[in-house]
Amino acid sequence: MEIKAEKEDLPTIGPDSTSNSVPDIVSNAGSEADIKTAAKEDPEKGTIRPFYGLILCLSGEFFYFFANFLLRWMTEYEKVSTDWTLMVKESVTTFTVLPIVIFLCVKKKYYFPAWKIFALIFLSAFVCEFFSSRAFVWSFALLGVVLAMPLYVTFQILGSNLFGAVLIKERFTRLKMITAFILIVAVAILSISKWESQNPSPDPSSGSSAVISSGETESRIIGANIDQSTLLKGILLTVIGGAGSAFYMCIMRGVMKPKLQKDGSEKQVPLTLSMLIICGSGMLIFAFCLLKDRGICGFYQVPHECWGIALGSGLANLIGFYFRNLGFRYVSASKIVFISVIQVLFLTVSGVWLFHESSNIFIWIGLALTICGIIFAGFSR
Repeated sequence: MEIKAEKEDLPTIGPDSTSNSVPDIVSNAGSEADIKTAAKEDPEKGTIRPFYGLILCLSGEFFYFFANFLLRWMTEYEKVSTDWTLMVKESVTTFTVLPIVIFLCVKKKYYFPAWKIFALIFLSAFVCEFFSSRAFVWSFALLGVVLAMPLYVTFQILGSNLFGAVLIKERFTRLKMITAFILIVAVAILSISKWESQNPSPDPSSGSSAVISSGETESRIIGANIDQSTLLKGILLTVIGGAGSAFYMCIMRGVMKPKLQKDGSEKQVPLTLSMLIICGSGMLIFAFCLLKDRGICGFYQVPHECWGIALGSGLANLIGFYFRNLGFRYVSASKIVFISVIQVLFLTVSGVWLFHESSNIFIWIGLALTICGIIFAGFSR
């Protein structure tokens, strides 16, 4: 399958329901030239807009952090299915966007793309939701957010470079090669950080436990006591999650590109339509998996507080997505790259301080290399 693109820097619009990536961020941001041109046209706005955009992007990163923080919190509830958590989370965006799409359709102010574009969006939605989202949360349960988040972002960037070169013919530049090398080293160091602290017989009193799949699955220990088998499973989940997210973003970079019409105008797949398809598909996929594994009682036999946590994650994800895309209009790509580091740092620190996950010098070195990789990825368009 090949999606042709006229140039490398394609706009990426579409909600990644689990996390955000630097390639995705960079492709949406305005260029330095565009922002400088706007500043010349209106000096007063040229001074205010970058600051306004910075506040919007920072707010977006905070809400994304809070959404993933709540997902990590949900792994503390052993008897709550991951499919239930993700179903409730995606329902927030689905039922928020659905009335907007219906209203615009009634007003006949909506553009529907060709069926091939629909098929590609559904394909990317299935990969993103069924594989990437579930693997992302399961990796939290196995490894904890301190180790899982840097690994996930690393494989996301590596996958984006690979799929970008194969699917939409993006150039694999020297800077991308340096980025890949840094991130591969980061993966090796992060893996060593837990391999050295393995313990085949974990003590249930240390670390926190969480279910990693729907159905009757034994809980795992999150903390210092991780055996080789659990470590390898956790790393594999981050590979699946990161690669699935990268595949989704590369597909969306192709299908969301404005299409030239016969009358010379350009039309683009509506943002609300892509959000509805992706999050709506995810909600239905998770509902089906939940029904298959736990029956109808799986939809309502959960602690009352879990409803607030899961709905809060969905709402935070929706607000973060809105703020970030609004901020893209005013902030250059180079600035957004540095802003994106905040979420990784906040999640890692929250894992140590709030969830009492283990850490050591190898984890912090690996995290530092991951952040360097994020910054290099931002400048390797």
